[in-house]
Amino acid sequence: MNRRRASNSTLKQSAWQTERANRLHRKFLSVDEAIARGQTFKQAVRHFQWFWRNRTYRSDHARKVHFGFGTLRRLWLQWRKGGRTPEALRLKYRGLPPSVPADVLCRFVEFCCCHQFRHMKFAWAEFTRRKGWIGRGRHGNAPVKVSYGQLQYYLTGKKFAKLQSAQHAITRAETHLDNLRVEYIAAIRARVPASPRRRTKLDLSQGSAAL
Repeated sequence: MNRRRASNSTLKQSAWQTERANRLHRKFLSVDEAIARGQTFKQAVRHFQWFWRNRTYRSDHARKVHFGFGTLRRLWLQWRKGGRTPEALRLKYRGLPPSVPADVLCRFVEFCCCHQFRHMKFAWAEFTRRKGWIGRGRHGNAPVKVSYGQLQYYLTGKKFAKLQSAQHAITRAETHLDNLRVEYIAAIRARVPASPRRRTKLDLSQGSAAL
């Protein structure tokens, strides 16, 4: 069952990549013709960019196309350099980024639980400025390099927002607790004297007579 799902996922991924490469290849052929007629690249791709701005792939309706002007120009240059073939537009995935040490992530989570920041990027910048935030690397004394992008791969902004929300709730609860403590202590001191009054012989005799 798992193999069948993996196979279907691979076929679906290959289908939208093929559709993407073929569509761009056809468009870039017409772009070269338009440029030969005197148009600029921006004029040649304007309608194409507008048409696909919010559309999805026919082979994968859950995936948006994302053909921005900068992306089209970069792919056009890549297509021309690659021999003007669809294969030049195939996606080439790189390997996963270097792993982030677990101790660093755990210390950053603890850091976010003790401090408040508007954005995780500000928290990461403050965290990395402190000494001893990361250990030594595997080779020599070089420290392990961890970028903000690698951090987002393991700890998303949504999780950071949950940490900050919980911390705000704790701060509000502590403030409310302090206000109640001050209020109740003030009420007690207003009604009860600082030291109890000593009982006199008259009070003792009246108490024994009542019995």
